[in-house]
Amino acid sequence: MQVKKDKLLSNACGCPPDGHKPVNGKCEPVCLGGKIWNAALRQCECPEGATLVEGKCQCPLGQIVVDKKCGCPADQTLTAEGKRACADKDKVPTIAEKCEPKDSKEGRSLTFEEMETAKKIFGDTIDYNKVKIITGKGMTFWGKILTLTGSAVTWGNTIYFPNNKDGSSQYDSKLNADWLMHEMTHIYQRQNDGLLYILKAIWEHLTKGDAAYEYQNALASDKVFKDFGVEQQAAIVQDYYLDLLGKKDPPLTSEQKEIMEKMLRDAGFLK
Repeated sequence: MQVKKDKLLSNACGCPPDGHKPVNGKCEPVCLGGKIWNAALRQCECPEGATLVEGKCQCPLGQIVVDKKCGCPADQTLTAEGKRACADKDKVPTIAEKCEPKDSKEGRSLTFEEMETAKKIFGDTIDYNKVKIITGKGMTFWGKILTLTGSAVTWGNTIYFPNNKDGSSQYDSKLNADWLMHEMTHIYQRQNDGLLYILKAIWEHLTKGDAAYEYQNALASDKVFKDFGVEQQAAIVQDYYLDLLGKKDPPLTSEQKEIMEKMLRDAGFLK
């Protein structure tokens, strides 16, 4: 006959298991949504400088919680606009929570502004932490081969932006946000379709050339995003974003915009 062993009950002192934790010898509630415990007021509250958005505390774009208030890591400062800045002008603050070289052979992570730009279309459908950008003086030999024609190329989770003859980058995040959106579409394709995306892209360029980007004649209300080729999808996202900025010339017609918005929402974007 099997004998069941009784569970031993601990007689040690401790905090209740209902969302409390020991802090400096006292039991304090576990605060949710990014809130921190205010021992003086005996309540959970957002860090100084943060606002409550949909039940979660959010610091201004690019800031993190440092010593219970929104701010920057030790190697960064805040500009007058409240954005992060690196002491080294050759580096930029990235979502990796550190200053990274603008021109690096290993590639840099997205800046907070680049991620927020991409989220306007893609929301959380992309793992932004995996994305790298290689351009400028840090361009690798492989990157130079990929961008030989002057076009940006997304390979895996890395975006290669072409350089000028002097080795400076043609990409400017403030001036070329639509270019970033085009390449982020390829990042989305890579993360969702795997190596199939690469095969599709190569086949399109070999068989269609520049015509691979043309989608206007195929745009119809009964089409879904996946009905289009990889370059067509990227061109749709780029044109839609340009139109949002009021920079598309000529602008989208009301019918085109309506079809695009429905297509993008049905694909899980614009959330």
